[in-house]
Amino acid sequence: MSIEALLLAAAFAAGLALQRHSRHAQMQRWLWDAFFWTIAPAAAIYAYTTVEIDRTLVGSLVIVAVSSWLVLGIAIAAARLVSHDDAERGALVLASGWGNTVALGYPIANFAYGAEGLALQVLYAQFYYGVPGIAISMSVARTYSAEKPDRMSGLKAALRTGLNPPLVAAVGAIALRVAGVDLADLARSLGHAAGFASGPVGLLQLGLALPLQRVSHGVRDVRLAAVALTVRHAVAPLMVFGMARGAGVAVPAVFILASAAPVAFHIVTLSRVFGLRSDLVRLLVVVSTVVGGAALVAGIALTR
Repeated sequence: MSIEALLLAAAFAAGLALQRHSRHAQMQRWLWDAFFWTIAPAAAIYAYTTVEIDRTLVGSLVIVAVSSWLVLGIAIAAARLVSHDDAERGALVLASGWGNTVALGYPIANFAYGAEGLALQVLYAQFYYGVPGIAISMSVARTYSAEKPDRMSGLKAALRTGLNPPLVAAVGAIALRVAGVDLADLARSLGHAAGFASGPVGLLQLGLALPLQRVSHGVRDVRLAAVALTVRHAVAPLMVFGMARGAGVAVPAVFILASAAPVAFHIVTLSRVFGLRSDLVRLLVVVSTVVGGAALVAGIALTR
């Protein structure tokens, strides 16, 4: 086993162990903030400074965005068919439409495809809905919420979305690139550092997030979860692959694998804030992370 694999395993084990600490919830939040303010912006600067923009990449991003909206429509229709409860429908739609493209996506892409894969993963994470996906997920959660947040809280959420560090870093990198400022060497250093750190930090976050307590659900919940996970892990990547073949665009393997990523961790937070079925979301995250993670490993083995 390589040193990198041992480091990843140790980080995951440390995350599981830290769940027993009385302040593990705060640790999880601190770790996410540290990732969001350091690794994510560094990766964004690297991506937007070094990736060569060509017709194939632009076409690939368009296909990804269109397929994401189509998958979201399928998820909404499927949720209406299998449930009459808005709290359940919201949980199913969010789990179907949003994958863990950052906390797990960055380290997986870097591990499988190196720094170039990480750069492409950053682009995917920013644009897989054509706009920052967290803004869309918040709107979806609000739509299914029993208690609507006041206008001010919505305004604050919009400001946080628009002024988040990775997005600001991306806009700054684009502006400097257009202005002819050469940051290539600095960007590569940041990219290599982000790639090295993203794996252990991502696995540490995963260890902190996976619940250790026993998960108990009935047959109905398992059926609901099966619907959402089928959309997340089968329909979504097949949509990207099919549209790419139909359009004759060589979509990078990183994008296809990213479209099948496990359910995003932030869906757990949204479900609690907006009164959706957080217990069902927890089931979806746990099963998706285990099953989807194994599927991604298999996919990487087939595409490398």
